[in-house]
Amino acid sequence: MYDFILGKNDDNYESLPEYIKKCLSISEPFYNMWGNGCDYMQKNNAQWNSDVELDSIADMWESDELNEIVNFYFRAERKVKECPLCNGCGLSQKSIRERDNFQYDKKHLTETDLEALDKAEWFKCYGGRPESISDLLNNKKFDGFNIDSLRIHTILKNRAKLGGYDYICSECKGKGELLLESEYHLALQLWCLHPRKSASRGVLIHNIKESDLPIVYSLLNIAKVRFNQKFSGIEALKNC
Repeated sequence: MYDFILGKNDDNYESLPEYIKKCLSISEPFYNMWGNGCDYMQKNNAQWNSDVELDSIADMWESDELNEIVNFYFRAERKVKECPLCNGCGLSQKSIRERDNFQYDKKHLTETDLEALDKAEWFKCYGGRPESISDLLNNKKFDGFNIDSLRIHTILKNRAKLGGYDYICSECKGKGELLLESEYHLALQLWCLHPRKSASRGVLIHNIKESDLPIVYSLLNIAKVRFNQKFSGIEALKNC
């Protein structure tokens, strides 16, 4: 498991070495920043479709017609482990019990729950908050409103505040994880395609040192040249 930084919005960004910050700036914007273990990049035992993690840039293979690098980004990362007290959820023990006992049905909400949801603007797209629990249940405009995994945290946080107990875990401070190392290291996330197999996978390369950057540049530049060559003939289409 890793705690990682993708860009300037992270509180720890300014403490990073300059070469890591420079690499992170290359990757912006963040729209395509899905990587190993995210979304569809979490396939195991799928042969060429399976994600790969490498310990160093020296373990990475060369690009060719069966191994095309089509996207990449850098991240700063450090190893963490799941918090044993909250089992990785980041909640206090009282909040965990409250969550586990919660009935995911809006008829079980209280008026104070409604106020909290309204302050968090969960009713904004419905034209405003319901006047009461009865209005929430019987007014057709709220038919699509349900309690999901995001809204439940608004409710739990408010209940903890009103009840005078901690909302987040005292051990991990709500992060759900504990640090195994203090320093961040540079990592490179690649998206690779195998056109003939109609396959794709994420390749995550850890422990990239500043001295490795010329090798990283060569790897990415070869991918860039290969794509430029593939599309080099499209200018002929302008006059068709």
